[in-house]
Amino acid sequence: MEFYGGYILAGLNFAFPMDDPYIHLAMGKNLALNGSWGPMAGTFNSSSSSLLYTLIISLFFFLGIGGFSTLFIINIISSIGSLFAFEKAIKEVGFSADSYIVLVISFVLIIPLYHIAFLSMEHTLHIWLILLAITRAARYIANNDSNTKHIISLSVVTALATMARYETLFFALVVGLILLYRKQVKNALLFGTITLLPIVIFGVISVANGESFLPNSVLIKGVRSGDTNWLYYAKYAFRWAKTIFENPDYGVAFMILLSVLVWKIKEKIFDIAYWYSFIALSVLILHGSFAKIGWLARYEAYLFGLALISFAFIYEKFSTNPKKKVIPFLIIALLLVIRTFPNTYNYRYGMQNIYDQQYQMAQFVKKYYNESEIVLNDIGTTSYFTNAKYLDIWGLANYDIVEYKLKNGDIDQDIVSRLAYNRNAEIAIIYSENTFDYVPIEWNKVASWTIKNRQVSNFATVYFYAINESTEELEANVRRFSKNLPPEISVEYYREEE
Repeated sequence: MEFYGGYILAGLNFAFPMDDPYIHLAMGKNLALNGSWGPMAGTFNSSSSSLLYTLIISLFFFLGIGGFSTLFIINIISSIGSLFAFEKAIKEVGFSADSYIVLVISFVLIIPLYHIAFLSMEHTLHIWLILLAITRAARYIANNDSNTKHIISLSVVTALATMARYETLFFALVVGLILLYRKQVKNALLFGTITLLPIVIFGVISVANGESFLPNSVLIKGVRSGDTNWLYYAKYAFRWAKTIFENPDYGVAFMILLSVLVWKIKEKIFDIAYWYSFIALSVLILHGSFAKIGWLARYEAYLFGLALISFAFIYEKFSTNPKKKVIPFLIIALLLVIRTFPNTYNYRYGMQNIYDQQYQMAQFVKKYYNESEIVLNDIGTTSYFTNAKYLDIWGLANYDIVEYKLKNGDIDQDIVSRLAYNRNAEIAIIYSENTFDYVPIEWNKVASWTIKNRQVSNFATVYFYAINESTEELEANVRRFSKNLPPEISVEYYREEE
């Protein structure tokens, strides 16, 4: 439904509903074909925080079957795996199979799994692995287990989940602290070593290539500031409370997990359901404090997978009471209204936005600047479809930008001008809204494209700047290319204002 709706809006043209899947495709292709880790061939860039997803994609390209279908195949398999992991988890917390279909449908709709899979990112893979990991952890802790084989199994799954998304480190931290609290020092060290080993290896490789230990995406999207005042960082301990008010669906997930904990404590039953909810609630609070929430429902999708397993306990508790049987269905309905339905609109227009903006940008670059140095701030489609080299002023593919942001909070005209000059960039195709003050005054604004129905793209308008290219040549290229743009894109030229 979402796919066909977006396909029609994009004029019967395919595009992923985000620019990011193209970054993963470019990285997987470059790793397989060029031996380089990054979206630009021959250049190391720590652009992705999903090591496992990139490696899987590269395997497809290495086998000669890489392409758009690669992402769909991975996400379909991961979605099926997530459903099996969900079934296994709710059985572990004591849920009967009689009403299993209700929870499965809720799982698919509320995450929402079909939206997340359609995004073609690594999130479905992460949901699958984190569900397997937390189920193992809850069972291990509830049974007072100390078996080394079991901790190794848990560690391997956790390591894979961490390679899928670095947010898994929140889970690893909670489990590690519980093991230490129970004085299982040996197992805690074993768990930590195996879990961290892949990202430590990658971090060492990254540093050896002149970049940070952590991927650029983690540094950009995580907590950062040039302010070193400890009060600035202390506030993040309570950021989750603000997140609840700004994201009511997150608040509902918080209440589900908290309710199960309260009931279990009152009953003095510290079983798998208790430990599952305890770990999941801790992860939810940590994520809300230190990581992103809300962008197309993807960053927090795994949290709802965790919460819905604890919701099985609530469902079971009320389903036997005729007077309260409706409560679980009201919770499901509430989450559908505040989480699932709002995202339908955004996803539907995602394909149109990306096709009209990022895809057209890439085709323009491919036609006129395929071997050139340029400046961008949305790099996915250009990375995948062209051979252009670029300065990424968002920072995903340029650690110089990331480093400057970490020290100063944001970029400015000086750093952009200097890096573009060093690269001998010819043109820039970037966002240039009033809130941005990073466009050097010596750049000549030549033209712009503005899309309609902006929902997914960062901004509706991209601007074309001549840097070392002549304004006349850039304008001529834009005019020629714009004749074949989709009709809903409006084009404007600025050279007459000079």
